[in-house]
Amino acid sequence: MDSSNRLGDIEVTDPKAMRALAHPVRLAILERLQRHGPATATQLAPEVGATPSVASWHLRHLAGFGLVRDAEPGPDRRQRRWEAVARGFRFEAPVGPDDGEGRAAARALSR
Repeated sequence: MDSSNRLGDIEVTDPKAMRALAHPVRLAILERLQRHGPATATQLAPEVGATPSVASWHLRHLAGFGLVRDAEPGPDRRQRRWEAVARGFRFEAPVGPDDGEGRAAARALSR
């Protein structure tokens, strides 16, 4: 992620981050967090068609690219809550001739 605009959108230019986000479960998790705010992996799991452990794994993967982060603890401080880092994301296709996969991910995410 290189920059953000005044609306709170982040521009994603890293092809690896785009490919990570192109996974349907990760994209569903991120959209849910953007629309409804912080949630735990257990809360997200049924909404994105995954088990809590799979949702947790995808959340950690998204966090590794800086797309989600820890949120303020909820009523049950034992459960980790997550939030999206931005209201929206824009995707800029890589310009290098050797990254067709990154360009394909950018096209898929821009729809």
